[in-house]
Amino acid sequence: MDKNTLSHITWECKYHIVFAPKFRRQIIYGAIKADVANILSTLCKRKGVEKIEAECCKDHIHMLVRIPPSISVSDFMGYLKGKSSLMFNDEAPGFPFFLPKGMTIKNALIEYWRDIHTRENYVEVSTPMIMNRHLWETSGHWAHYKDNMYSTQIDDETYCVKPMNCPGGVMVYGSQPHSYRELHFV
Repeated sequence: MDKNTLSHITWECKYHIVFAPKFRRQIIYGAIKADVANILSTLCKRKGVEKIEAECCKDHIHMLVRIPPSISVSDFMGYLKGKSSLMFNDEAPGFPFFLPKGMTIKNALIEYWRDIHTRENYVEVSTPMIMNRHLWETSGHWAHYKDNMYSTQIDDETYCVKPMNCPGGVMVYGSQPHSYRELHFV
């Protein structure tokens, strides 16, 4: 029996957990609140934590969970909240380094995103992270976002880290002929 942890105890520990978004994210959060609740439920299952009840309220998610004694409550909360999930460094300004807990959360979000897209018959493509400035000028993104875009010089040409996926996706779509028959009408 391990006397250094509480894993030998049979207590039933129940905890109320409230997830509230930061003020600037409340509008976005409102639209995806149920999805966030599903993700939190999935993360609970992965850790072996029982969700007794949960409610999506107007501006937060309330959960009552049973955390087994073998799991540290602070570790579990850090896992859910994302504490120690990311780090930032001046060597890569604005780009997160995902730590182990962060990768767990990121992978759960990606898995959830893929499930939705697969269910809706979307296909996945990947485009380069850095593309020529001319593309961003042509798409109109340069005029609106140039102050917030990272750029570099390669062989006397300016290349930018993509701030969004749409121009690359348009290039993929335009790379082959399409028929009106491919359109999905309901």
